[in-house]
Amino acid sequence: MDKFHQGETVPCKVECYYKGTLTNPDTSVTLTIKDALNGAELTDQAMSPESTGVYRYDYDLGETATPGKWRRFYTITHGGDIFKAKDEFEVEQWV
Repeated sequence: MDKFHQGETVPCKVECYYKGTLTNPDTSVTLTIKDALNGAELTDQAMSPESTGVYRYDYDLGETATPGKWRRFYTITHGGDIFKAKDEFEVEQWV
C-alpha cells in the first residue's frame, strides 16, 4: 500500500482496458476519494488522459488530512458499460 504524509501530493492513476486492449473510454473516467473516516474528500472528479487508456489525477492532501487508510474509487464509462475499480493508500502524520 502506498504511503503519503499530510501535505503531500497523491498520484491517482488508472488503466482502462476494453477487451484486453488499453482504450480511451468514450464517455468518462472519474475519481472519488474517501478519507480514513469514510468522508468524501473528492467526488466524481474527471481524470486527465496521460496516454491511450491511462488516466491520471494528482490529489493534494491537506496539512491536516486525517491519518489512516484512504480509498480511491475509479469509475470508467465506455460503450454504455460502467466499470469500477478501487485501491487504498495510507496517510501518515508528520512526526
